This record gives sequence, C-alpha cells and structure tokens, in this order.
Amino acid sequence: MIETTTSRYRQLTGWGLIAAALTMFAGAMLLAAHGADPMVAWFDGDIDAYLADVEESSLLVQANLWTWIGGVWVYLAAGLAMGRLLPHDSWGRGLSRAGLTAGTAIVMVAYTGWLTIPLHIAPAWVASPSPELRTLGLAVAWWTYAADQIATIGVLSIGMGVGVISARSTWAPRWLVALGGAALVSGMLSMIPFVFSVAGWLAMPMIPIGLATTIGAGFSILRWNPARTPVLPGDGIPATDAMGPARGHDRARGH
Repeated sequence: MIETTTSRYRQLTGWGLIAAALTMFAGAMLLAAHGADPMVAWFDGDIDAYLADVEESSLLVQANLWTWIGGVWVYLAAGLAMGRLLPHDSWGRGLSRAGLTAGTAIVMVAYTGWLTIPLHIAPAWVASPSPELRTLGLAVAWWTYAADQIATIGVLSIGMGVGVISARSTWAPRWLVALGGAALVSGMLSMIPFVFSVAGWLAMPMIPIGLATTIGAGFSILRWNPARTPVLPGDGIPATDAMGPARGHDRARGH
C-alpha cells in the first residue's frame, strides 16, 4: 500500500521536487559564475589560484553555498514526501529514503565546511600566504569535494534514481524509470574519480541526470491519477484520494 495519494499531497510533492531541482540548478549557475570549484582545484593541484579566486568572488561563493543549503532542505522534504508515494512492498522505498536522509546530512556538514574557505581561509591566505594555510586550504577543498560527492550520490543517484525505479508500477513512466536508472549508474561511475583521482569528468553526468530525474518525477507525480493507474499485483493503491475512499485495486482499475 502507498500511504497517501490525496490531490493536495501530490501537488505539494510534485512542485516541491521541481523547486528543489531548480534551486540546486540556480546554485550551480552561481558556481559557474565565480568558477572557484574545489574539485577542479584538487585535480589541478593549484590551490593558490583557487584561494585567490575564492577571495575575489567571496560573496558569490557564499551565495552559491547558501542557495544549495536551502535547496537541500527542500530536497529532503520533497524527497521524503515522494517516499510516501512509493509502494510499501517496494525494495527501493527504504533505500531511497535512506539515501536522501544520509545525503542531506552529509552535505550540510560539507557546505558548512566549504563556507570556512571564503569566510576564513581565503582571506587569511591572501593577506599573509603561508605553507600552513595552503595545506589547510587544500585539505578543506578535498574534504568538501569528497563529502559533496558522496552526498550527491545519496540524494540524486540513490534517493531519486532508486525512488523513480520503485514507482515504475504506479506514477513513473518508462522514460522516467530509464532516467532513474541512468542517475543510479552515473552515481556509481562518479566514484571512480573520487577513489582513484582520475577521469574527473565522470563526476559530472550524475548532476544533470539527477536533476532531470527530479524534475521528471515532479511532473509525473503532478500528472498522476491513482484512480486510472493500473498496478501490478501487490503494489496496491491506497484508499484515500481527493474523490473519496475506494478500494485500492478497484480504484486503480477504474471499477
């Protein structure tokens, strides 16, 4: 059984997912605007230029991170709400919610640590460069990149990818299930540069694919009519909807 499919709940969940993805996209645009990416600094090994860029664009870097922090909260709320629209007997229901919960917890710590660079480390290094500050900046840059990467896998690859795959018998159309599978695979591939420090480009596809999966899930939930959706045996449609109570499988088949 799915816990709830009231029309208002579906609308809040669908628009929440879309808002979460757009907020994270806005943060990515701010990152592109200032260009101070700790992942790039780590792979290039040019922490001096990175710290200088962060200090020069400090307000943009902070705006970027605060936008992402807000977006992560929206992702958590909308993602957990989506979890209530997944069948109880789905193997991915718990895994999706675990990925979202763990991912958001990790990324909050990552973004807080990342904020120490524009607020403290970069200004101190620009004012008085030292080997100690350079080492600290390099260590924090690696830590924030690594934590952000693990968290992104949890939220986009596992949370959203597994979630839409689990909804294949209810509200997720085939193209969205395929997109969720791509999000899951791209998340696994993104571990290669993280573990082996090679092929950094493999970390990139997961983000646009995961955001596209989130937006697709949002619109699919908005369009979903539980009363008309055929279900597989055991998946169950709940007895509560905007039209009033009805038996799960009877409602799903239009009886």
